[in-house]
Amino acid sequence: MKKTILMTAVMLLAFSVAASAQALYQVGSTPVTTVASCGTTELTGAITLAEAVGTLPTVPGTITITYGVAITSITNLTITVNGTPDPTGVFVKNTSAPADLAAGRLVLTVTPGATNITSIIVNGVRVNIAGNPGLTSLTAQLTATGNSFVGGQTSVVVISSIASAILSVAGNTPSLVLSALAPGINTLTVTATEGFVNAWVQGSIVGFTFSAVPAGIQLSAFPLTVGPDAQGTIWQMVTDATGGTASATSPVLTSTNNPTVYYKVATAVPAAADIAVETLPIGITVSAQPAAALPLSPGTLNNVTVDMFPRAPATIPPVYAGTTCQKVSAGTLITIVPATTNLLIPYATTLAGYDTGIAIANVTKDPFALTPVTAQSGTITFYLFPAGGTMFSITPTANGGLTNGVLASGSEYVYLLSGLLADAGKPAAFSGYIYVVCNFTNSHGQYFISNFEAFTNGSLMLVSQVPRIQGFESLGQ
Repeated sequence: MKKTILMTAVMLLAFSVAASAQALYQVGSTPVTTVASCGTTELTGAITLAEAVGTLPTVPGTITITYGVAITSITNLTITVNGTPDPTGVFVKNTSAPADLAAGRLVLTVTPGATNITSIIVNGVRVNIAGNPGLTSLTAQLTATGNSFVGGQTSVVVISSIASAILSVAGNTPSLVLSALAPGINTLTVTATEGFVNAWVQGSIVGFTFSAVPAGIQLSAFPLTVGPDAQGTIWQMVTDATGGTASATSPVLTSTNNPTVYYKVATAVPAAADIAVETLPIGITVSAQPAAALPLSPGTLNNVTVDMFPRAPATIPPVYAGTTCQKVSAGTLITIVPATTNLLIPYATTLAGYDTGIAIANVTKDPFALTPVTAQSGTITFYLFPAGGTMFSITPTANGGLTNGVLASGSEYVYLLSGLLADAGKPAAFSGYIYVVCNFTNSHGQYFISNFEAFTNGSLMLVSQVPRIQGFESLGQ
């Protein structure tokens, strides 16, 4: 009984195919594993139509493949019929109008002939993934009109996974710490990491943008050529985001010019041999600008943004949409510490009839020609730590030798702690220790505790080294 039913079904199917002169195709695909989420010309996988039933020539009709996203390039579209490329469309021809491609439709016209079309393979379609945020994969839908019939499965995966082309970006660990007075010449390494295997292809450009270079600092990228790496990828520095011209010299990046440096894949690893996620490490020379006035202003370079180029609307792959691939480094890359002197008064008091005299000299004007000091003026901030109380700070704006809150080079600040507390509107009673931060180098200080009758005792203020090294502190006189 089952055998009779099966034979009847096959006979009916064969009769139906013969009666309408249709071929019945099983649909399959070989999807691309992963593409870039910011790509606008990302390759889709091959779609195969294999004849399951039918020995008659296919009668006129169309097959429409709908990708669901805009088709941006069919420059390398190939249609293979019965195992042989059909570039002129003798059997199957691309008849998509521009509006079809913009809507994500590839329209194929199937022409009847003496040859039975047993298989059709469509490959080389590129689509805009970046314009469709939230996609994690891509599936194409197949339909037919006329007498071309697509049977069985009509939904196939053409891209298995969609991910960022950039996994991360990181700088030196630990970060650079530069002196505002003598920044010197230093090297910073910034490394971008590929988002997935074969994300960076021939022609891909990775741009490093330093958008907040501290004032007075300049960055110079090097080398002009990076690689080959372990897999053989070679990067070439290029002059701009289009990647047309190789750089002959390293660009100088400052806070006032275009702070982006570009590297292009000059020699790529063949996809079949690309088996590991790659990194792109670039060197950055960090120094003061030639005309910068020292000391520099304190500041930081907190982040560098890495993105993919060239940009849309170009249709020659690879092309990426602006800012959608960007990754920002975590943490601080460069810190410019202020030109300061940090003084410590271990004990100061205004209790029981005593007061503390404070004397600070700005000796950035000196007679020593062999080791001159840059003349500097700056403010003074007192950080007071009362015994059993809460720390508070005071930055005096007058008295004691200050001019508009600034102690000039070659001048002295001389004042009583009681007067400093009164000027700041703080309680008159104090006993504890004091940190003094002078916003200039070569500051020296002395303090005196006295009852202004029979007792006076004084000592030099200790000098505290900042930044501290591994949590330890250096104190000296």
